[in-house]
Amino acid sequence: MLIHDDHTHTRPHTYPPPPHELAPMLESAAKLGITLGTREHPTLPVKYRRGPNRDYDYAMTPEETGRFFGLFAECGHPVGFEFDYLAGEEEEISRQIAEITDEAKARGLRVSGIHGSVHLLPGSIHDVDWDKGDTGHVLWDLNEDVFKEHLRDRGAERLLKDYFGAMRELVSLKIYDTLSHIDLIRKFDRYDSSGESVYFSDHEKLYERLSREIIELVSEGKMAVEINTAGIFSPIGRPYITVGLLRYAAELGVPVSVGSDAHVPERIGAGFDIAARMIEEAGVRDLVTFMDRKPVRYSP
Repeated sequence: MLIHDDHTHTRPHTYPPPPHELAPMLESAAKLGITLGTREHPTLPVKYRRGPNRDYDYAMTPEETGRFFGLFAECGHPVGFEFDYLAGEEEEISRQIAEITDEAKARGLRVSGIHGSVHLLPGSIHDVDWDKGDTGHVLWDLNEDVFKEHLRDRGAERLLKDYFGAMRELVSLKIYDTLSHIDLIRKFDRYDSSGESVYFSDHEKLYERLSREIIELVSEGKMAVEINTAGIFSPIGRPYITVGLLRYAAELGVPVSVGSDAHVPERIGAGFDIAARMIEEAGVRDLVTFMDRKPVRYSP
């Protein structure tokens, strides 16, 4: 049984963004017999605090941090975060991780784990309805029309190299505990009647090579890789990792965590039955959760 959901959030991606709420998530997890692992989006580097809410349409603002920590202090539940990788912002991101960890400890809170993600990629297309300044990145994964325009602008080969290149730099920093949704770039992908990818059919070999290289790098860096079941509810219709890639991770001894990426209580643990079958098929013998940013192994 999968008893840890190590990738959940405390509010949905809606506009205007609602306040963070922890209690409903904890209640839903308790009913399912699941231990909740929060991985909330913290404040972005200063350069990226743009848009009407200064959150780039998805992250936390500095003004929200105090209340967010207060939710966890009320019940003593560990906090956790999902930090984006942004080229050129490595020093600030490293500093932010250290600062937010110190703040949690100062409030008497434990930090479970830190996920690393790639949600913003280099690009210049119009992806938001406000001035981005000189950020030079595109938020490609919240809107398929934006993704398609970005794909046309960069081309599939360059886009894949951008994505996995950013992931390579993320892993190389060695400041994260788990690599989130390695296959997120396929969020809007689907397969035609012949079983071919709509967006990457001509680049499957490149995709496989680049993704396997990331697994190899993760194994060297002693990070975990995630089975993210949110992909089941996206056009791709499967978790954000394939059985083949998961099997390769198991062969290399890469720790594996499981997360639903739930933003609402109803999605906690969603798709874990599919994840369990993948785990068995790939030969993954045990899983990891995190506490105090250290892996804790458990049997599926």
